[in-house]
Amino acid sequence: MMGERGIPPIHIVEKEIERIWTQEIKQDFLQRKIMYFEVTLQGVFYHHFRSLFDKYPRLRIFLEYKDDESGRTYDLVVQKSPKNETWNQQDHWMKDIGDYWIVMEFKFLPNFFEKAAQEDIAKFQALKKHHESIQRVYFITIETNVNILRYINYCGHWFEKFYREARGVPNNEDWDFFILKPEEE
Repeated sequence: MMGERGIPPIHIVEKEIERIWTQEIKQDFLQRKIMYFEVTLQGVFYHHFRSLFDKYPRLRIFLEYKDDESGRTYDLVVQKSPKNETWNQQDHWMKDIGDYWIVMEFKFLPNFFEKAAQEDIAKFQALKKHHESIQRVYFITIETNVNILRYINYCGHWFEKFYREARGVPNNEDWDFFILKPEEE
C-alpha cells in the first residue's frame, strides 16, 4: 500500500517507529546496554530506522540536520524528494532539495530538564514554514523522571496534530517504552 509514488503512507512509518521504539530500542537499552548518551540513542535509532528507506527511494534520512534558513539543527530529519523523482535522479549531495516529512529530537537524560524540552519545542515551532509537508514531529526520550507530562503542553502550536512523544521511563524494577499520541487518535 503506497501513499504518493515512492512514499509509504505515514501510518506504515508510524507503526515501524513504534515497533523500533517499544521492541528494538527497549532491548538495546535494557539487555544489550549499548546506549549511554543522546548520540548513542540517535545512532541506534537510526540503525533500526534506516532499513525502511531502502524500500522507498524518494525518502532520505539525515542526522544532525541543519536548517540553513533558521540556523537550527535537528537530531533527525526525513525528507522526501520533490515530485516523482528519486534522490538518485538529483544531485544527492544537495540537502535542501526535498520537503521535510518527519522531524525528531532526542534526549537521553538521567533527570529530564524542562528547559531542554522547551528548547526542542522552540525548534519544532521554527519549522512552521514547512507545515504543509511535515507529517510527524517526534520528541524521543529516555529519562528517569517518571512525570508523564506531555511536552506538547508547553506549546499548543501549529504542529500539535503531528506531534508524538516516544518515552522510555522506569517502572518499579522494569522500564516502560511507549508512544504518546494526540487524544483524538
